[in-house]
Amino acid sequence: MKIPLNQAFLLKLTINQRPVLGENKQVIFEPNPNLIEYTILDSHPAAPVGFGIRVNGNGNKSYYFQKKIKGKVVKRKIGNLRDFKTIDSARAAGHDVYNELIAKPKVAGHTLREVADLHANYLTSRATPAKPNTIKANAKSRAKFIDLEDALISDISPTLIMERFVALAEKTRTTAEQSFRWLNQVIDYAIRVELLNANNDGRPPRLIFNPCSILLLSKMYRGRQALEASYKVKGIRNPMAIDEQMGAWLMAIWGRRTKNRTGCDYLLATTIWGNRKLEATDLMWRDRIDAKTALTTSHIDLEKRLVVFMDTKNKVDHELPLTDCLFELFSQRHDITANAFPAHRAYVFPTEYRTSKLGHVAKGHYSDMRSLMQYIKTDAGIEKLTIHDLRRTFGRLVEELGFPYSVTKRLLNHRSADVTLKYTSPEWSKLVTYMQRIENKVLGYAPIIYEALRPLNAATVKAQHD
Repeated sequence: MKIPLNQAFLLKLTINQRPVLGENKQVIFEPNPNLIEYTILDSHPAAPVGFGIRVNGNGNKSYYFQKKIKGKVVKRKIGNLRDFKTIDSARAAGHDVYNELIAKPKVAGHTLREVADLHANYLTSRATPAKPNTIKANAKSRAKFIDLEDALISDISPTLIMERFVALAEKTRTTAEQSFRWLNQVIDYAIRVELLNANNDGRPPRLIFNPCSILLLSKMYRGRQALEASYKVKGIRNPMAIDEQMGAWLMAIWGRRTKNRTGCDYLLATTIWGNRKLEATDLMWRDRIDAKTALTTSHIDLEKRLVVFMDTKNKVDHELPLTDCLFELFSQRHDITANAFPAHRAYVFPTEYRTSKLGHVAKGHYSDMRSLMQYIKTDAGIEKLTIHDLRRTFGRLVEELGFPYSVTKRLLNHRSADVTLKYTSPEWSKLVTYMQRIENKVLGYAPIIYEALRPLNAATVKAQHD
């Protein structure tokens, strides 16, 4: 039975008779000849969920807490009736027991260690788990707060947050921003979880304030303009000077192709596609994998003349048509890779090694282009250039071609709510035209490469440099 308890009612309770609800839902007492112990739950608004009074076979009256936790009924004696002057004091003790048994298992004591673990588990167990690079970056950010892991979030003050941010930012501003954005995200997630738990349990939330909010209120994070100015000063994020450097870059790739054809073909395709670094390294041949694997694996389909990038950064699959010269390039690669190590044969860019430098089984596909990039930059006379700079160069090249904004977003595979994920036939036909223009534009800076790869029926592309 569950009713709002009061002190006078508790004093009336005996083991000889037990209270029950009558026809008018009024409490009446009926005989209890077998002296069976009974419990009455307290429905008073001030009472914690599961709090009540128990009368045992000897007639002793005790405050109890009981609740089902993870499928098991947990019971805890709070104290005898005579141990508390009033029921209000017993309810207060009940809240302490409630917090110990209910709140801590769900969001624990809200130490930084606990909320960080909670967030990390969410990232790996959600329907679309976070990518390995995200997990790795989060681990680096977490390491910046290792000395605070056992501190309660409620004990981490906004002043402490500001002081630590300023100190870290003096050494490296980017690391400070990344680390504290991670901390803000972790605490925000814990707050949302705690609000849900508190609502379900009918209690006030125990975590409601994020001390990292001081950084947002104080505008400590740099905006886009400030970031771009910083990148310029540091000499990072350097898209290629297309007219001055593209030709040298392409010819340097072509010149290294006899020494590392796999890596050079990868870089040539990446220059034309503008894809992110890891989106093309693990491409597989569609005709060498089964239909089920093709649903989740990036691949090239020579029969349909398309490349499919699966599970990209923005969680959207990305399809591009194979343009004339790339189709020829990959047709050649398809023949070459037929002779690769059997376990690696399904990859478009298979590794030549069966084991890694550490003696482990190799990934099976090309993945590390750092040394090759350095050789090619030296050959081309380019001081600074990264794979992502090639993507920025692609974006700049698309702008020069004057493509519509929606097309540019599609080609760069930027998240967008204003475009559908599937192409209609007319849209695909236009995309083929756009991509072919891009290929022609790029290879126009290296006519030798174009002539080596172009199909016999393709028109000659006018060189960008006469």
